[in-house]
Amino acid sequence: MKIARYDKVVNIPNSMTVLDELLPISIEMARRNCRGIWNFTNPGVISRNETLEMFRDYIDPKFKWKGATMNWMLQS
Repeated sequence: MKIARYDKVVNIPNSMTVLDELLPISIEMARRNCRGIWNFTNPGVISRNETLEMFRDYIDPKFKWKGATMNWMLQS
């Protein structure tokens, strides 16, 4: 939802975390009383446009977004 609220989106790759894949290991870590800060991501990346396309396809078929370049970000 966060990225869907941006005025413009630069199409760069990001890492992502799939929570249903994270849950089993999180439960096992709790059972083993693991402590500390843990950062989880799935291997690989997904572009912001791919993420927004999935949002449009699965959540809101009328959703539209505006693309931007890195130059736009640096000037803002």
